Amino acid sequence: MINKNILKLKYKLSQIISTRSMKILTQIKNVFEPEIGYDPALASNIDKSLLKNCKPHHQHAVKLAMQDLYGKRMEALIKLPLSVETYIRKSILKDERDYPLLVTFIQCTLWLLFTTSVQLFLLPQKGWGYL
Repeated sequence: MINKNILKLKYKLSQIISTRSMKILTQIKNVFEPEIGYDPALASNIDKSLLKNCKPHHQHAVKLAMQDLYGKRMEALIKLPLSVETYIRKSILKDERDYPLLVTFIQCTLWLLFTTSVQLFLLPQKGWGYL
C-alpha cells in the first residue's frame, strides 16, 4: 500500500517537473525563434485583400507589415507580479495598451544596470594594460 502511494507521488511529481521544464524550455525557444501569429483581439481588423492584391515580389514585405500591425507583442521577456501589473494599469497608465512598452523600458533599464555593474565591479580596476 505504501509503495503504491509512493509510486503515485513520484509519478505526479515527475509530471509537474516535466510540465514546468517544458514551459521554461518553450520560453527560451521563443526568445530565439518567436512564434509568429496574429493577436486574436485584432483578428477582425485584418485586411487579407492586401496580400491577394499585392505584386508577388512585395508579398514578403506585406506579410511583415501585417505582422507588425496585427501580431502578438513579445517585446518584453520579463513579467511583473500581477498585483504590480494591475496597479500600474489602473493607476499610472492612461491607456492599458502602453503596458507592454513600459515593461520593455523596465527590462532595458534592468539590463543596463546589470551590464554597467558588471563593467564597474567585475572588470579589472586598473584598466587593460595591454590596450
